[in-house]
Formats: sequence, C-alpha cells, structure tokens
Amino acid sequence: MTEYLLDTSVLIDLVYEDGEAIRVHDDIAGDAATTTASAYELMKFFEETPGLLARKTVFDLSPEDAAEAGRLYRELHGRGALLGEVDTLIAGTARSRNLTLVTRDDDFERVADLDLHLF
Repeated sequence: MTEYLLDTSVLIDLVYEDGEAIRVHDDIAGDAATTTASAYELMKFFEETPGLLARKTVFDLSPEDAAEAGRLYRELHGRGALLGEVDTLIAGTARSRNLTLVTRDDDFERVADLDLHLF
C-alpha cells in the first residue's frame, strides 16, 4: 500500500544520485508514489529520467485531488501564503489520499493537515 508521495525535489535529487535522497528513498521505496504534476516538472529539466518514473506509481489528478487542491488554494490565499500552482496540486493530492509528502521544499510547511517528511 502506498504511504508516501515523492515531490519533484526528491525526484530531481534521485536523478542526480544525491546520497541523502537515495537513503530516504531506499527506506520507503516500496511504499512511494509520485504525481503527474511532479512527472511534468521533472520532464521540464530532463529529457530522460533513467527509468525513475517507470519504476514508480504515478497518480493522475483525480476529481477528489483537484477539489482538495482547490480547498488548499483558498486556505493559503486567505492567509497570504500561496504555493506555486504545481505544488498546490501535489499537496492537494497528498492530503486527498492521506499520504506523507516527502520533499526538500520547506514551502510545504505552510500547509495545514499535511503529513510531511522534510529532509
């Protein structure tokens, strides 16, 4: 069962074979997925991704994920603490699916009720 959602920052670090990212990934690899939003961001920077995405479950944006991202946008907008659009979709997906978001991006700390593994 998937318990973790990998953010784009982690995927990029895995492509670059960052030791800390590899250690974290190895601890959770069987329980980790990512999103089409992160796949899009990754593919903006890399023409090929050494099979990384092929070895992951990649969640499409569901109507429930989109609704949660919309709620999240309104919450953050009301506090004047917006995330980027793609990060809002990623965080909304994590909250909607009750997954722990694994990231190096401390901007996600703004999101209430988001289980976060920040390293």
